[in-house]
Amino acid sequence: MVQLSLNSLKPMSYHVELGAKLDALRRRGVLVVSSGNVVHNLRVIDWHNREGGEDWAHRFDDAAADLMSNRPEDIASLTEHPDVSMAVPTPDHFLPLLYTAGIAAASPGKAKPILRGYGLVVPQGIAYIAQRVPPLIEDAENELPGNFRLLIQRLLDHLKALQEQVDEIEVQIKAWHRASEASQRLEKVPGIGPLTASALVASIGDAKNFDSGRQFAAWLGVVPRQHSSGGKPTLLGMSKRGDAYLRTMLIHGARSVIYRATQKADPDSWLVKITTRRNKNVAAVAMANKTARTVWALLAHGREFKAGYAAA
Repeated sequence: MVQLSLNSLKPMSYHVELGAKLDALRRRGVLVVSSGNVVHNLRVIDWHNREGGEDWAHRFDDAAADLMSNRPEDIASLTEHPDVSMAVPTPDHFLPLLYTAGIAAASPGKAKPILRGYGLVVPQGIAYIAQRVPPLIEDAENELPGNFRLLIQRLLDHLKALQEQVDEIEVQIKAWHRASEASQRLEKVPGIGPLTASALVASIGDAKNFDSGRQFAAWLGVVPRQHSSGGKPTLLGMSKRGDAYLRTMLIHGARSVIYRATQKADPDSWLVKITTRRNKNVAAVAMANKTARTVWALLAHGREFKAGYAAA
């Protein structure tokens, strides 16, 4: 698999011409996938309208379908369409269409674009893929082309193989976790499971290399950046320094802790108070910061986690 990055600073004709050059690969049996949207403007979408899209979106779609079917080499003329400012507010989702048009223009046969889709809907979430997609590609009554069915089946097989590898690696990580006394101690901290605990222990090494919990939290990037001027410190967004994986795991765990705390709705809870003052993303980072400091204290001093513990 080769992924092609697009230069949005180039003119539209450049992308069409480059797409035409990719036709040589297609003729050699290479599948070229252009992932994008003809119309993409989430800022103006009416989420309550379940019956259909806006008139301007349909007009732009119709113009794109006509060009792709009859004059794909002129696809760049869509930039002069009266609805282009609404349909394509930014070029990043639209540019892939130009590559498909370039390939269609260079091909000896007439392009057969299917811009309306097949009316087959699968709910969001990876769990639905294995449940809903196989029956769709096996249904002989829908209009899915045979080649497309084979492509989806290959992707399903690839996804299944990846999931098997993930399961195998997860078993190994949990076995290592059960053999590590330090990792098991960290698992008792709210918001930390076996995966996060084992990753923290493996990454940190000797926690005493950090002078304090705040230094460890700064190493993970869950402390605010500071800008001081005239002796007055100003706190900005979190620094995002250090290991992005560990930081992400701690923040995801913090979101889980916040959810449970808000369900209990304890007015004296520190988390409930901060979620009422600030948005949940800020609260999640604050909770991740607190968790990081707790992790450092447990590892550096060899302690067991105790809920409600307060330093003397």
